[in-house]
Amino acid sequence: QFKGTIMDYVPKLTHKAYLESCAELNKVEVELEVEEPIAPIGSGTGGTGAGTQGRRSSASGGVLSPIKDKNYLENQFKVSSLKLETDTSTGQSQLQASLSGKLSEQVVDGTVEYELPPGPITYQSACQIFELYRRGAGGRISTSSVQRILRGGYRSLMDLPNVVNASIDEGDKNQKCTVVGDLHGQLTDLVYIMEESGLPSNEHMYIFNGDFVDRGAMGVEVTLLLLVFRAALPDRVFLNRGNHEDFAICCVYGFQRECCSKYDEVTFGMFVELFQYLPVCTILNEVILVIHGGLFHDTDITIADLNQVHRNDFTLQDLPVDGEELIGMDKVNDRVNYLKQVQRDALWSDPSASMGKVESSRGAGIGFGADVTQKFLKNNDLRFVIRSHECIKRGFAYPYFGIEGSENILC
Repeated sequence: QFKGTIMDYVPKLTHKAYLESCAELNKVEVELEVEEPIAPIGSGTGGTGAGTQGRRSSASGGVLSPIKDKNYLENQFKVSSLKLETDTSTGQSQLQASLSGKLSEQVVDGTVEYELPPGPITYQSACQIFELYRRGAGGRISTSSVQRILRGGYRSLMDLPNVVNASIDEGDKNQKCTVVGDLHGQLTDLVYIMEESGLPSNEHMYIFNGDFVDRGAMGVEVTLLLLVFRAALPDRVFLNRGNHEDFAICCVYGFQRECCSKYDEVTFGMFVELFQYLPVCTILNEVILVIHGGLFHDTDITIADLNQVHRNDFTLQDLPVDGEELIGMDKVNDRVNYLKQVQRDALWSDPSASMGKVESSRGAGIGFGADVTQKFLKNNDLRFVIRSHECIKRGFAYPYFGIEGSENILC
């Protein structure tokens, strides 16, 4: 026997009932009796990243959790009528609701297929796609809509500089910024993060710091969800490039195979072309650098140098045949290769426990010490570096913790 608001009861409802009750029912008092929770339609076998082990998420099967994000609810289904019916023969109750604003979808070969409505991608469309993917393996975006998302994303990204500036009002306690590291095709992790932290909104900025694809099975869905939220909120959703957003790496670590099995080679080619225009890094409020890998061979590098990189021409296939040397490329006399090395470093480097620079075990980039970090920050009037690129058990770490004055880099 359960008594409370419908939003409190959502985790025990069927998938259909959840969809039909997630808008304006928080004030409705209900009394229902349920013996067992029922899994949602389309419970599949999505990725199981460390961030969601032991938690229930519809993207990997299980019972849907409630979403109380105001922006999400306001852009979902509107309930025009509601009634609670009880079967007198069994005593079982069922919630009945009439809706307006349902998803634009059709069933193709047993799979729910979402079609974007005409016109620009809106916040409502982004929320609907979030819900589509949150259901689990039972929903996909149509090929034509995927290619629309990719074309729009490509056009908007190619106009951006290599170093993008983002800002939030530090005096407004309602504003916040969430930085997300490597997702690697783990849709369950992305859904969980957005459920717990809240969806992107005018008050909630997100910076996604690269490596959206490869390894996990849902890189297509992860990337598309990020792109639609960015299309709806371009000043509140920022995407940096990771070392896996690269044709050569995608062909080895699984994204090419995933994309071609779900869509086709043309769509994969469109993803790769879009990846080439992802910015190198983002600077938050003029003092925090968010970058996927790390710092550089050139310890005197400036933000102006970063903005001269030809990011759309970069590929790891340009790595020297004998691998990366610790001595950097000549900044003046070998400018083309110098700029390619700068981008490699941005995507591949890692912090090092040693001072100075050390060779990277990855074969690209460098290991950079606390002294290199301090010099870079001072030269560029920055205070802090946030980077990703490594698996950290606790979710984050200060790699130079314990070294006085070096607590200003976060992994």
